[in-house]
Amino acid sequence: MVIGPDWENILAERAKLGGVKDWVRLEVEIGLARAAAGELALIPLLLGRETLPNFALLPESLQALAEIEVHRFIGKDADWQLQFMRLLDKLKTLPGVPPPRFRLPAGVEQPFRLIDQVLSPHFQDPHAQLGQLRETLAGGQRVALVARAAIYGMGGLGKTQLALKYSHDFRDRYAGVWWFRAESADLLEADAAACCAAVAAPQREGEAASTALKRWLAGQPAAWLLVYDNAEDPSCCDPCFPTAIATTCC
Repeated sequence: MVIGPDWENILAERAKLGGVKDWVRLEVEIGLARAAAGELALIPLLLGRETLPNFALLPESLQALAEIEVHRFIGKDADWQLQFMRLLDKLKTLPGVPPPRFRLPAGVEQPFRLIDQVLSPHFQDPHAQLGQLRETLAGGQRVALVARAAIYGMGGLGKTQLALKYSHDFRDRYAGVWWFRAESADLLEADAAACCAAVAAPQREGEAASTALKRWLAGQPAAWLLVYDNAEDPSCCDPCFPTAIATTCC
């Protein structure tokens, strides 16, 4: 339920209307009753005011709100972003809430490129590495930063297959999924150019595609999944590696 700066005044004004039914108040009363019965979780959202309402002055049927922790949305835009991420984390813990997914605008196709890699139909994950990878990468989305995960080991252990499985299973958590061939600087740059072309990222005259892509990604409101395949040394990915944005990389 949303509590704005004029919430108390609006309730008081509606109470003066006599026989007119206050549907907003009725909805909150029903929500409180269902929360008390364990049928739902009621989360009051405080918007646009620095102080809590004086719940003692509310009608008796609404005073139970004083016993529920209020989630605040106040301050600067950056503070709102942090509060929104905390609210998402709170919602994730509630029973019956499905995992979050990114919804693209109508008519927009998600950029999704796996550089000719194919997921084996016989993929297995006996050590639950997929869940570990998800937990590591999800941390970046919670705090709106870059999260990194390195999948390493001898050839033939299934590193690429694990990254492919993650890319397919969790693609709807990201605005885009893009793989880079990290064997050489030229291939990295070519894949950055392909991504710029796919999303129409502006590229200045004489500017490297990797630089244009990093600048474009820094302005995106939703997380991307970037995969650097066959990177012998993590530092070789630096030209195409984003900073300080909600992007996850493996």
